[in-house]
Amino acid sequence: MLKLWRDARTSGPRRALGVRLQARRTTLTSGWTARRRAAGAERLIWTTMAALDCQDLASEALISVILPTRNRVSELRGAIESVRRQSYRHWELVVIDDGSDDGTAPYLASLEDERIRTLRIDSAGLSAARNAGLGAARGEIIAYLDDDNRMHSGWLRAVAWAMARSPQHPLLYGARIVEAADPRGATQRYTLCFERFSPRRLRVRNFIDVSTIAHRAGLVEAHFDERLHMFADWDLLLRLTHHHPPLELPVVACLYTTAAEGRISDSAQPGHELPLIWERVHGPRGARPSRARADPLREREAGRPGPRLPPGRREADADPTGDPPALTQKPPGATGGVNPDVYLPRPRDS
Repeated sequence: MLKLWRDARTSGPRRALGVRLQARRTTLTSGWTARRRAAGAERLIWTTMAALDCQDLASEALISVILPTRNRVSELRGAIESVRRQSYRHWELVVIDDGSDDGTAPYLASLEDERIRTLRIDSAGLSAARNAGLGAARGEIIAYLDDDNRMHSGWLRAVAWAMARSPQHPLLYGARIVEAADPRGATQRYTLCFERFSPRRLRVRNFIDVSTIAHRAGLVEAHFDERLHMFADWDLLLRLTHHHPPLELPVVACLYTTAAEGRISDSAQPGHELPLIWERVHGPRGARPSRARADPLREREAGRPGPRLPPGRREADADPTGDPPALTQKPPGATGGVNPDVYLPRPRDS
């Protein structure tokens, strides 16, 4: 009887302690798994970059780099020099001056490089500047760079190589190194950022910076919504990846700085832009798509869960006649966003 009383008296605290220990164990395991995955991604990126240095590149496709700027001539110099240091030589740089009055125009006029072309517009905004650059671009491939970022010297070579090896992919993206102040007092802190593509995650937040993407020229959806300022690149990615997942290229594209003055994320008020992004993701408010008549195959290709496939229904049975116009014609057998000929084997988590 005494034993039963003691067990009843201690079972509650023991149970609470067990719950706390289990929660702590789960937290530690999740953090350890995340660190292992980050380390594996980092090894994959540096291994891929080293392998590309040993590859012969036969492609001579012209790559147009779109670089908008406004009143940041000190940052612009570094961005332009990072493009001029590219190991790939077949490029053109289109710099769009959005009505600067700080000496940007004289600096651009002093550049003596026939590969650099400049445009000037009258303070129309970032999206309009990028659209003007897209209209003036002559390359087969389009890449982007912000004036406060620095392009990695091997990025355009990696883009040309990947596009030549993967003609079925109209869009790709790479990694970035984020430079930020170290809260512990060090001068700078650097973090390598590269996430696997997920359409569901992209509908929640934008994890791909515009300076890390490249796409083929002439895509119908390759334009920026001039109503948007802060979320224009997110809107672009939602449209470009709606029908075709992008190619994940494990190569560093740029150094992404966070300390420059006049950054959009520090000054923009995104409140009026959120409803536009909501409509892009979910459709107009009040319009609910009919799930009863939804085709599960097309729902899966668009990145939405959709209803389950009926028994015996295979992907080859899909009728493409009702699909919206795609960005490019997808060849038979083309699957997800990782091309086995381009994406090196991923390290296993033991």
